[in-house]
Amino acid sequence: SSKQWGTLISSIGYSYWTNYSYRTPFLFAISLLIIGNLMYANAYTFKSIELCILGRFVSGLGATRIINRRYIADTTSFSHRTSANAAFGLSKALGAALGPGSAVILDLFEFEFDIPFLGRQYFNGMTGPGYFMVILWSIFILVVALTFDEPKRTGLDELRRREKSSISVDGSCLIESSLPPPIPEAVQVKGSHYSLKTKTFESAMSDDEDSDPGDVVVEGSSSKSSCFRLITRPVFLCMLLIFLKRMSLESIVASTSVVTKNRYGWSIKNVGTLHFVNGIIVIPITMMAGWQSQYFEDRYLTIRYLIIILLGLFCKFLSFQLFVISNIHYANT
Repeated sequence: SSKQWGTLISSIGYSYWTNYSYRTPFLFAISLLIIGNLMYANAYTFKSIELCILGRFVSGLGATRIINRRYIADTTSFSHRTSANAAFGLSKALGAALGPGSAVILDLFEFEFDIPFLGRQYFNGMTGPGYFMVILWSIFILVVALTFDEPKRTGLDELRRREKSSISVDGSCLIESSLPPPIPEAVQVKGSHYSLKTKTFESAMSDDEDSDPGDVVVEGSSSKSSCFRLITRPVFLCMLLIFLKRMSLESIVASTSVVTKNRYGWSIKNVGTLHFVNGIIVIPITMMAGWQSQYFEDRYLTIRYLIIILLGLFCKFLSFQLFVISNIHYANT
């Protein structure tokens, strides 16, 4: 959809912008969300499908998902990162459940009102969610502007210390394996003072704790192409899984309203109830993932939940085949 294209474009800019600040990208993104939802809500008044699509695209440009993910990565420690991501997923699932649920409630109201410079507006089941989100985002931007401060990037500092310590330890092992047995602390060689020092992991960590994280520089980290060298097989596999998940999820969600209306004759309330139930189901799964992340490695959790996804897809295809077979049998009789 147009919103996803907007999200794809804005993610690149937000990823770069958050290297320097969080507050300004947040305020900018929320402003776009207010404008996009207002355009979406006004599309019904002006009877313009182009305005509706453009409003969704602007809302996609204001999507804060990449900012939130980066915020979690930069401000949480390694040991709590999976739990923090699970909590973020839980909030997303809760929003995904309450959003369609609120649409069902807003469908009960229908009235007209006037907005300065825009004229008469219509509030109903289609425009209500747009106006509702405009109000919520307006409140949120005030909260961010008044209370949000730039965080200390403890997670990023920890990553720098780990990388520097790893380089120090690897360098020490390389020196120890390539040089002759240890030489006394001070040896006079041809008038020069020679000294060999090796650094253990504990000493490297203690030195890093006393040093300024801003002084830590990892070789190659400043290169623009260094990120591509860090894409290992596990990273590539995770990126592929995320891409396939989003592609399948968006295709199902985007087509739900069209398929259910044309095939089953569902109304807005029925579709909203379906999405509400789907969001509620995700909540306990996300809570379980956050709890299990304290005891199991992420790769085992990934395999387990991939199995759950495969079972769900199998049940979906099986139920669809049964529905088709029953319809054919009913038509023949």
